Amino acid sequence: MQHREITWKELMVAAIAAAAACVVFYTPVWTAGMSLLNAVVHDYTAPGGTNPPWIRVKEEFLRGFFPLWVDVSDAPPNLQAFTGAYFYPLLLWTIPFDFAKVADVHFVSRIWLMILGGYLFARGGLGMGRAGSVMAATAFAFTGIVQKRLTTTEINVLWLLPVFLLTVGKLATSARLKWVLLCAALAALALYSGHPIATFYMLLTG
Repeated sequence: MQHREITWKELMVAAIAAAAACVVFYTPVWTAGMSLLNAVVHDYTAPGGTNPPWIRVKEEFLRGFFPLWVDVSDAPPNLQAFTGAYFYPLLLWTIPFDFAKVADVHFVSRIWLMILGGYLFARGGLGMGRAGSVMAATAFAFTGIVQKRLTTTEINVLWLLPVFLLTVGKLATSARLKWVLLCAALAALALYSGHPIATFYMLLTG
C-alpha cells in the first residue's frame, strides 16, 4: 500500500469540496421544503426520536438500564446494545435543541466527514490520485445504502471506517504513539456510536 502525505492546503480544499458536494446533493430535498428526517424512507432510529436524549437517559435509569444500553428484544443478550448512542460525542451538541430542528445538520455533517475520510483514505492510504480519490469518496458517501440509512446510528460507524483503515495502515508501518492513540480513539468512538454490529465489522475489517 502506497502512502501519500497530504498537505494542510489539500486537506482544506478537500473539506470545502466535500461540503459543497453535500449541499448540491441535498438541495433538491431542501428546496422541496422537506427535512432529511422525513425525506429518507427508513425507520428513524436516532436516540429518543425527537425527544431530548436526557429524557431517554432518565427513562432508562428508571427501567434499570445503564443508558448506554437499550433493550433490543430481537438481539442476543451481549448485543442489547448501544442502540441509544446517548454518549456519542457528535450528538452531544444537539442536547440544548429540539432534535427535529437540527437533525439535518447532524445527518449532513456525518456525510461530510464520510467524504473527507474517504478522500484521506484513498489519497493517503491507497496512494490514488486526486481525481480518483474524489470519485471514491463521493461514491462511498452517496451510495444507496448509505442514503437509505442516513438517519440511523449505523452512519455513526460508517463515516469512521475509512479514517480507521487509514490509521491502521499507518500503525502497521509505524508504531508511533500518535497512531496508537488515534486508532484507540476511533475504536472508542465506534463503541459509543449506537450500532454494535457495524462497530464489530469495522474492527474486524481493521
